Amino acid sequence: MKFLTSIIILFLLLFSSCDNEIFTNEQSLQACQAVLENNSMLYDAEIKKEMYLSEYTRSRGLSIRKYSVIDLNGDSSPEMVLWLDHGASTDYGFLILHSDGATVYAYSLVYRAFYTLKTDGTFHFSGGASDNGIGMIDFTGDTYIINKIAYCETVYDEQEESQFSENKSVQYFIENNNVSEDEYNIFMNEQDNKQDITWYEYIV
Repeated sequence: MKFLTSIIILFLLLFSSCDNEIFTNEQSLQACQAVLENNSMLYDAEIKKEMYLSEYTRSRGLSIRKYSVIDLNGDSSPEMVLWLDHGASTDYGFLILHSDGATVYAYSLVYRAFYTLKTDGTFHFSGGASDNGIGMIDFTGDTYIINKIAYCETVYDEQEESQFSENKSVQYFIENNNVSEDEYNIFMNEQDNKQDITWYEYIV
């Protein structure tokens, strides 16, 4: 496992120098690699506690199916994204490893909050059929924020704010500008055509 992971990390560092993904902070990638190999602890941003990755997954009944390396917030410093399974559930969610130079933080996201990840760091999020969009993620210490690039949301009548209300409409936004449904769908189609990230099998 450690040898194979090291080879993949070396490949990523070499490949990134001639591809559109340029990692200037090798230390961040090596720090995440150490966590992936259980040679170093992560900091669980949810419960504010340090632990090894094996402890994190074991305590929650999770397993790692695969992982990827990508600069999620555009700072040329790579993060690791781990795809998590829970029993028979293969769309449980993801764990993001982000290093600030001193600590490797681990942020947990459910599948619907962070899926169809693209090489430019954008991804889909969804809260329902008429409440979804495209976003990017950023990190500050043990917190993260999802910046919405494009999204749609259901708007209910002020006097009848219920999911069963017939007095509702859907509004569409791109870069915080209100747009038509057609414009929104064109934008989403362009997003779908972007290149997906490469996933690597996680071998224990």
